[in-house]
Amino acid sequence: MTRNIGILFLLTLVGGMVIAACGGDDYASNTATGATKASSPTAATSPTAAAGQSSAVQVKDTSSLGKVLAARDGMTLYTFNNDSIGKSNCSGGCASTWPPLTVAAAPAKPEGVSGDFSLVNRDDGQKQLAINGKPLYRYAADKAPADTKGEGVGGVWFAAKVSAATGAATPAANSSPGGY
Repeated sequence: MTRNIGILFLLTLVGGMVIAACGGDDYASNTATGATKASSPTAATSPTAAAGQSSAVQVKDTSSLGKVLAARDGMTLYTFNNDSIGKSNCSGGCASTWPPLTVAAAPAKPEGVSGDFSLVNRDDGQKQLAINGKPLYRYAADKAPADTKGEGVGGVWFAAKVSAATGAATPAANSSPGGY
């Protein structure tokens, strides 16, 4: 009996450590994406929206680019010109540097965003949020909310900018940066 209690205690302790390591907070419920809260964004740690939570996307003001779409935690979102409408072409090492914004369901649009949110089925089975069919990503080198270090990288990565003229967010043309 004492041995069984000891084993039960050990299993409970280990289970608690696993929950803590996997992010036992509001991101942990988003298991459809394998997402957990972590200090650096990676493909496995991109934030997700779950039913009843605040939107996975917000409009954030940056010092260098003006208003951009950002993840719930304020991190700038980007589009990849090599993506097709409705199809992500960033996986493996690319997705480590440019973690996709994965969600269980399309969230409500932030005020002032006119583009339509949709979900893109990724090759790994995850659902990636897209605006007007363009998949959204974070950039691993962005370390603080509203950082925009990914703007223009390789001439194919651009922040999802909110148009200053209209205050609305619409997708940019694939060949150049623009407002969302």
